[in-house]
Amino acid sequence: REARAFSHGCGGEQVRGGRSVRRRGLHLLLLSDGAPTKGDLQCSRQVASALRLGVSIHTCYISDGCDEVPPLLQHISRQTSGASFHAIPRQEAGLVTAVSVKRVAV
Repeated sequence: REARAFSHGCGGEQVRGGRSVRRRGLHLLLLSDGAPTKGDLQCSRQVASALRLGVSIHTCYISDGCDEVPPLLQHISRQTSGASFHAIPRQEAGLVTAVSVKRVAV
């Protein structure tokens, strides 16, 4: 019996008594410099998996300037009903002393 209750993937789907049960209200925070370098640069499979599992992906773009949040990160948040943030670290003597974070409309 106990072997029938276990989690799959991001913990969003559970199997109970041989049937799948979806959980809602799951969240994932994606911290990024916004520069996709390899693989699926649109994150299509990851977004599809998040939607299937009921996971909202909140993206946080970390940069040292006043750049706009990359469209890909805004797209991921928008598609999964997540929020998008822009974080700018403040440095003094080479050390990060504070981080300014603002929410971005998606």
